[in-house]
Amino acid sequence: MSLEIKKSEMGAMLKNMLKNNKMLYVSIIALVVYWGNIKGQTLPPQNEQFTGTLYFDDGLPIKSIQDSLALELCQIYGLDQGIRQMGLGGGKRDIKIDSVNFVKMLGIIEQYGFPCEKTLGEYFRGEYVTMAAIAVMLHNPHRIVNDKKAFDLLLREVNRGNLSAKILANFLDKYYFMKTLNTTRKVYYGSQWGKPCIEDRAVSDSLRRDIGLPPLREEDFKICDETNVVKPIKKHKK
Repeated sequence: MSLEIKKSEMGAMLKNMLKNNKMLYVSIIALVVYWGNIKGQTLPPQNEQFTGTLYFDDGLPIKSIQDSLALELCQIYGLDQGIRQMGLGGGKRDIKIDSVNFVKMLGIIEQYGFPCEKTLGEYFRGEYVTMAAIAVMLHNPHRIVNDKKAFDLLLREVNRGNLSAKILANFLDKYYFMKTLNTTRKVYYGSQWGKPCIEDRAVSDSLRRDIGLPPLREEDFKICDETNVVKPIKKHKK
């Protein structure tokens, strides 16, 4: 299956962007360039492994590589946010774009490290550069949890000091939170997604140690009784 966009969709998207001023003008460039790059490209399946593809010439001066990486991150972030804020995506299309972005981002991380000031130097500034990798990971937590190679790559970056262990825990907890969204909303690491259940303390301690975090204090857990259970949302009758 190939990923294509109709001219009418692109026109409506740009019109909506300019009318509501929901994204910076750089989003226009990012979306147009990115759609052009992946048009006709076979989309990676949900379980595809990244290959660590080289995106830039290693013979270039370091600042030229950093500049190219910053531009690449801007394009990825522009598309990631653009399809959501302008209502272009939704459902399967969002999943396809997230899939392309994830494989592309892992290739960058494999070759150059997780985007941070250490890897990008003076080019690590502005939302489009600093938030690109984080946004892509947060939109693909299931891939990090289910793909050992992806998990190991991010853990490598934690050990190298390019990625905070707390941020990695945030990526991982989102997977468990979303998976149990209509039930107990369980998490295991302890993050912005909530506190782990005290009944899962041993599991939490073990998982946190695996990514370099100390065990949580007792007050950082919650008791998962019936008051913590979120009942499934009832569908309204037509």
